Amino acid sequence: MKKNLGICIFILVVSLICLSVMQKQAFATSGKVNVSIGYTIDRQTAKVGDVLRYQSEAKNNGSQKAIETIFYATLPNNLEKPRNVVIVGNTGIQYPIKEGKANANFAGGYYTWNEQSHLLTVYAKEIAAHAKKGITYQTKIIRGNDGQQLRSSVKLAEATNGKAAQAVADLKVIGQPALAVGISSDKSEAEAGELLTFISEGRNNGNKNAAETVFQIKLPNGLEKPTNVDILGNTGIRYPIQEGKANANFAGGYYTWSNQSRMLTVYAKEIAIAAKKSIRFQTTIAANCSDIVRTNASLAGLNTATVKGTEAVVKIRKSKENYFPTVNVITKKDKAVLLNNTITYLTKEQQVGFTSVKWEPIDAALFSKIGKHRVTGMTETGEKVNAIITVFPETKTIHVAAAGDSITRGLGITALGDTYPSQLNYRLGAGYRVDNYGYSGATLLEKGDLPYIKTIDYQNSLAAQPDVVVIQLGTNDTRSQNYIYKESFLQDYVKLLQSYQSLSSKPVLYIALPPTLFLESANRPSQKRLETILPLMIKATQRANMDVSIIDNQTATRAIGPFVRDGIHPDAKGAAVIANNVYAGLKGETDVAFDALTLEAYQQTFGAQNQSTETGLQVVGLTNKSWLSFKNVSISQTVKKQITIKAAAPFTNTTVAVHLGNVDGPLIGKAVLQRTSKENSFTSNNIQVNTKQGVHDLYLVFENPGSMPNQEIVRLSSLTTK
Repeated sequence: MKKNLGICIFILVVSLICLSVMQKQAFATSGKVNVSIGYTIDRQTAKVGDVLRYQSEAKNNGSQKAIETIFYATLPNNLEKPRNVVIVGNTGIQYPIKEGKANANFAGGYYTWNEQSHLLTVYAKEIAAHAKKGITYQTKIIRGNDGQQLRSSVKLAEATNGKAAQAVADLKVIGQPALAVGISSDKSEAEAGELLTFISEGRNNGNKNAAETVFQIKLPNGLEKPTNVDILGNTGIRYPIQEGKANANFAGGYYTWSNQSRMLTVYAKEIAIAAKKSIRFQTTIAANCSDIVRTNASLAGLNTATVKGTEAVVKIRKSKENYFPTVNVITKKDKAVLLNNTITYLTKEQQVGFTSVKWEPIDAALFSKIGKHRVTGMTETGEKVNAIITVFPETKTIHVAAAGDSITRGLGITALGDTYPSQLNYRLGAGYRVDNYGYSGATLLEKGDLPYIKTIDYQNSLAAQPDVVVIQLGTNDTRSQNYIYKESFLQDYVKLLQSYQSLSSKPVLYIALPPTLFLESANRPSQKRLETILPLMIKATQRANMDVSIIDNQTATRAIGPFVRDGIHPDAKGAAVIANNVYAGLKGETDVAFDALTLEAYQQTFGAQNQSTETGLQVVGLTNKSWLSFKNVSISQTVKKQITIKAAAPFTNTTVAVHLGNVDGPLIGKAVLQRTSKENSFTSNNIQVNTKQGVHDLYLVFENPGSMPNQEIVRLSSLTTK
């Protein structure tokens, strides 16, 4: 049902709906049968939204009974489908009837309704001689324009003496209703991605109550679907309303939204004499919006209404600068770390970008002072970047909370010890505790089907008062039923960050961009949709105005497709890639001399996973063509050197090759590993390498072409050099 649009006062004088009597045959045996035109029995004037009660009566003026009585009335489109239809007998007894012949009651009565022709037909039994029969029903006024006439037509089939053929009534708008066009109440300029609050006000300048108020605002494509819609009464009391008529609240309010026409329609109750009524809603500026936002208002069907202005304008302020989130690293007293040389940032075009940074020299004495230490750096283009090095006490066990969804939880990974938080704990080693607060199916969006903030794991993560929090959410938000609420993503992420920032432990905060997805589906997570919200995650750190770092697990996992069987959830080897990348985000850049290389200093693996034993970290599960890398290895001179690895290699002809730069880079050494009797029997293997002076990335690539796919060919327990 469509309701007339506007904020106004008007009284609708409604016509009396005409009904006729006809017979299945001519009235030859029934004398003179007349019908009195339908009339309202409860009021003479009305407004849009009122429910009216109608009555019509047929009289048999002859000396013989009339055959079955059929009442006809054609209703104007201004009236809703009739309801509560009743047949009234000669004695005044009422017989409620239902729609359809199959529902005919004991009095033989039923009715039909034709929505297209707007024709009501009521079937009743005969009328006795000199008797009468009537009907009553109710119908609601759903629209009406100033000066319009409602005409209710009557037909008397096979009868020529009906009283009146049509009823006419005028509808009038009283007073001077006015609509103040929707305006941004909080800012006249904004950047893409920002949230705007709009207010639109209707005033009743007349001397009678205005009918139901209908606000209609058309939004441009540059704005997202409205959220947080409120009705504000004359006293300023707020009534939050929901989408859809079925959700109308006690104040009678609800709203509808058409994504195709971009039309927001808010339905509210009447406005009292000389009073006002307002609506308020919020909408997010689309990430790609770079123009002026023009919000149009209209009062459909109210010709005498005064609209104050026809559009509200908000100037979109293009970002003049790139945004660089704070770079955080953590360490313990007297343990020096380096800041990452490559960082993830938000470009002025609101896209994810990458750049290198040159940091100012760090005084070694800084690491002997417990607390937070600020450092600055410059990008390639001369832009300033801030960093914080947090130094914890040497004896403290640093508690890391891994918050997230099923990828954090480890869905599909058989052993809990193989999840990314567990493998991260193995990398961090003694003095750290990583707890898994992932909840399968969780969304960042509060309107999602399973908001993380409503899970027990979220509550437990707060109660734990962690020292570090790594949040990896957003994958489930790309499911179609959640993605429709994308406009709330930014503000919901800010709220989540604020909830952790408010903890007394004052944790170091990280946002991990979710891993790459390897599928596209309407009802499942989508990589394409994920890419649209990645910039919002970085934007959240800016909007929150906090020192929150970004860990780019999205880029780090681009090649792990073989380890993501369902396209969403990485297996243990995929989890290792995430764990190693998060480790680098927490601990910073590695810079190690060749002569000081250890297994614990490795940067990344592909096709392997981390494992903790009594003797320390092991790298296990290496299959054919799996590799292990070390970053920024300093080689003082070009000479022959030796790498020694302790390896368990249960097959013959397993080799290890050392490359510079990448897995296909220059080969500087190769060896055949000794075969061991068991998977946990480790022997030392020496690799002679021809080193090259400078700083290089080293890759150790393991191969055994005769092995089965996914078959473990090597385990590593240590690495040394000389």
